[in-house]
Amino acid sequence: MFGRPKTTTPGADGQETWVYEHTTVWAVDYPIPFWLPMSVGQTPRDILTVRFTYGVVAACSFAREHYTARDGRIVATDTTTEECAK
Repeated sequence: MFGRPKTTTPGADGQETWVYEHTTVWAVDYPIPFWLPMSVGQTPRDILTVRFTYGVVAACSFAREHYTARDGRIVATDTTTEECAK
């Protein structure tokens, strides 16, 4: 359903961690004189982390990082995290 994880990390005793991420970053160059030459932005970055023990889901968490543009740079503003399985 989610496709391939961005990363998979094996652990000890049959543990494995899968991480999924989704975000979009953009930059637009405006050819208008005497105005900001470029606009940058990023959608919230969603991170789903699923931990398995011997192929069974053992834990899961979901994080969302919010961003804003300051002085032409993308800067993280806040992050929320919640557990989705125990």
